[in-house]
Amino acid sequence: MADGLLRLDGVADVQVDLQANRCTITPATDRVPDLAGVPIAVDQAGFLPERMWIEARGRTTARAGGLWFELAGAELAWRWEGPAADGLVLARVERRPEVVLVPDALPFAR
Repeated sequence: MADGLLRLDGVADVQVDLQANRCTITPATDRVPDLAGVPIAVDQAGFLPERMWIEARGRTTARAGGLWFELAGAELAWRWEGPAADGLVLARVERRPEVVLVPDALPFAR
């Protein structure tokens, strides 16, 4: 799985901890990471998680008739379903077919 994630544009490093069901992606300092490709890379590696979460720093902004979560320090945003947020967020990743972030809590310890 790490190899597939490392192939995504803008990804500098990947750490995978299968015991904790956690993957940490470090973005490159000079490119915007292709986080929309993460669910695809995970699926192609043979892992079919029922749900995925993302922990990221950023803020929500209103545009295009809804809220979008903008990743801090990058020109990357995902559709956001929930109350406005600013700072570190934990959200469930849903594919509908575009990536949508929904504020949520992990069902297991971090």
